[in-house]
Amino acid sequence: MRCNISNRPGVLAIYLKITFMKKIALALSLILFISSVGFARKKDTPVSTSGVGVMKQGSTFTLYYKASQASNVKVSIYDATGALVYTEMIRKSDGFSRPYNFSKLSEGDYTISVQDGERVLVEKITYSESKSGNLVNISRVSGFDNKYLLTVPGKSSDVISVKIYDDKDQVLYDQKESLQGDFAKVYTVEGLTGNLLFSITDSKGNTTQKGY
Repeated sequence: MRCNISNRPGVLAIYLKITFMKKIALALSLILFISSVGFARKKDTPVSTSGVGVMKQGSTFTLYYKASQASNVKVSIYDATGALVYTEMIRKSDGFSRPYNFSKLSEGDYTISVQDGERVLVEKITYSESKSGNLVNISRVSGFDNKYLLTVPGKSSDVISVKIYDDKDQVLYDQKESLQGDFAKVYTVEGLTGNLLFSITDSKGNTTQKGY
């Protein structure tokens, strides 16, 4: 099924692609945080009831949401001026993925707000039509202090090296990941009090780094 909401400029178009089985499997694994890895320096870990993450591919931003219990979830998207460009209510859900197509909107910064009950989770994104050779993205999962989402959209086949360092340059995590199409994985860092650095290197030696 495909749902197109927008026939005029300035209104956000949303495409819901439900028939493709391979990508729905990816979405479900990410929503349930099955595709995840955790490692610890201490036994204590922050606890949160819900979280969101965003994966970008071209002009489409896919929003992933997961909560511990079902509720009505309001998704709102605002432009850089704070003007509301799109909103919808998702009824009685504890997890979903929603792809939002920004091709009818101007380039710039946007805010995706997700409200479930009294809790509001926010993701800041930047939409640009320009092509980028580096599609690797690392972002903190909103609603969690210790979860980080790594996404690599649309790469047919590759092997990447994922390393995570603490603020003393000690390696906390060092593994290789095999890519087949869209890749998304949540990394949980337990008990770390200082800063950390993600370093992602593909088979051609291209490296992306991001610190928190």
